[in-house]
Amino acid sequence: MGSKNIKVLIYGVNGFIGKNLVIQLAKSKFDVYAVSSSKNIDISDKDYCYFKKVKFLKVNKLSLYNFDFAILNSSPNNKETSNKAFKTSIISYKKILSKLNKDITLVYLSSGIVCFKNNLNKSNMIYRSYKVYMENLIERFSFKNRNKYKIIRIFSTFGPYMPLNKYAIGCLILSLLNNRIIKLNTDGKFYRDFIYVNDLIKILIYEIKNSRSVKLNINSKRFFFKSLCKDTFNHFDSNKLIIFGNKPDKIKNYYANPKAFDKVIPNFKFKPIINSLSYSLNWFKSVKYIEFKINYEK
Repeated sequence: MGSKNIKVLIYGVNGFIGKNLVIQLAKSKFDVYAVSSSKNIDISDKDYCYFKKVKFLKVNKLSLYNFDFAILNSSPNNKETSNKAFKTSIISYKKILSKLNKDITLVYLSSGIVCFKNNLNKSNMIYRSYKVYMENLIERFSFKNRNKYKIIRIFSTFGPYMPLNKYAIGCLILSLLNNRIIKLNTDGKFYRDFIYVNDLIKILIYEIKNSRSVKLNINSKRFFFKSLCKDTFNHFDSNKLIIFGNKPDKIKNYYANPKAFDKVIPNFKFKPIINSLSYSLNWFKSVKYIEFKINYEK
C-alpha cells in the first residue's frame, strides 16, 4: 500500500504527538484530516506549510468522508484525579466512532500503563481504567464492523512540541535548554522506555501500510534515568543540572512482556537516545511559535 491518496483522520491534533503526526504524515504524502475542538493551534513557523495541508473537520461532518485510517490520540491528562474528564472523553469518542465509515481501520494510541495492576496511585488507576475501557471500545467497534484495528501502547514519548516541565525527560531537556538546575521529587532510580516521537510515527506508518489487527507494546532499550542524565550532561559537556529528591518510583515492572515488540517488528531500529535528545534540544532552541488559525471544511 503506498501513501498517495490514503486518507488519515487524526483525533488529538492539539497535543505534541498529534502535531508531530501532522508533520510526518504530510511529509509522507498522506491526505491528512483532523478533528479539533480549538480555533487555533500553537505551532512552529517552520511547520506552517504542513498544517496548511490539513483538512480540519467538525465532528458532524465526518460521515461525509470515507477515511482509510483514524489515528485516535486524544486523551485527558494522566494526572487527573476526577472521573469527569474521562467520561467526557469517552462520550466524544463514541460520537466520533458513530460518524466514521464502517470499513475504516482504527489506530488507537493507548498506554503501557494498561499492563500494570499494582503500585498505582489514584490518578494512575483512573487513567489505566480509562485506557482499558478505550481499548475494549475500539475492539468492539472493529469486531462489529469486521474491520482492522491497531492498538499501540506507549509510555514515555519525547520530542518537539512536548510540554517539557510535565515529564522527567522533558525536565532534562529544559535544564540544558536554560542552563539551570532543576529539582525533581523523584529519586531518579527508575527505568523507562523513552521513545523518540518520530520513531513512534515510523511505527505507525509501518502499521498503516500493513493490513492486520494488532496490539503493540512499544519497547525500546530501557534507560535508567539517573544514568541517562549523567550520560546526557557528559555528552553536552555540561554541569550536573538535575537534583533528585527522595520519592521512589512505585511502578517496578514496566511492560508485562518486554519482548512483545521485538516479535512483531523485529528489525526496527530506534534512533540512539543521545541523538534524539540532541535533535529535540536544538529544536527547542530554534523554535518560533506562531498561532495557526483553523479553517474548518464546510
